[in-house]
Amino acid sequence: MIEIRSDSQDTYMLLGAYLHPDITTAGYTSWIADEHPYAIIYDAAATIFKSIGQDEKAAYFKQDVIEQIALLRQNQL
Repeated sequence: MIEIRSDSQDTYMLLGAYLHPDITTAGYTSWIADEHPYAIIYDAAATIFKSIGQDEKAAYFKQDVIEQIALLRQNQL
């Protein structure tokens, strides 16, 4: 609960907040995972390929990550 006291006669206020996503099995919520899952999937794939020495495949997926981030910025931010 948030209580805001004001000496003005404002009728409406807009409040925003950045929250960490709920990553529990029962209550999982993440707007980026719901709306842009490939931004996460491609980054995970690139990280895995890099860790096993497949640099060419890692670079391929990193390029896809860059494209997904561009889409994310264009559509959401």
